[in-house]
Amino acid sequence: MYKPNTPMVVWMLLACLLLCSCAEEAEKKPKKELTVDEAYAEYAKELDLKPFPREEHDRVVAYKMSGKMTTVVHEGMLSSQVLDDGKELTTDEADRLVSLLNTRNTYGGMKLRCFEPHLGYVFYRGFNIVAHATVCMECNWVHTDPELGGEAFSRIGRLAMKAFEADLYGVEPQ
Repeated sequence: MYKPNTPMVVWMLLACLLLCSCAEEAEKKPKKELTVDEAYAEYAKELDLKPFPREEHDRVVAYKMSGKMTTVVHEGMLSSQVLDDGKELTTDEADRLVSLLNTRNTYGGMKLRCFEPHLGYVFYRGFNIVAHATVCMECNWVHTDPELGGEAFSRIGRLAMKAFEADLYGVEPQ
């Protein structure tokens, strides 16, 4: 009776498996390498953006901030880090800001851990604060209340926000 050489059989099986897996890999289409912007755009598609602001407002005011780690509104009041009396946005400017904040492509980049905001936007109904957004371009993110669902700006979002702020103030705020 013939008794096969066990190590030889094992090696032959492994060789067959290797050849079969190599053939399958060759048949698969190569995966396209994504650029960083494309990868972040894919990420942005998955964001669960919530409408912002969620309450009606009748005016929006932009405030310059000191760059200290806080939001434009702290405990329901303007932060002590607000540096000016604010600039009330026109209806068109407010609509542009709301559109920018609610656009999925605005988000999808990386944010830094720091948060040293230079501008904050407060949404009012009468004299009551109904929402706010605090922007830190150096750290590449925005903090909103109520939470929006996106934080870190994409390259496109960052450029759009910088252009908005440049139009608002005539130059980029420092």
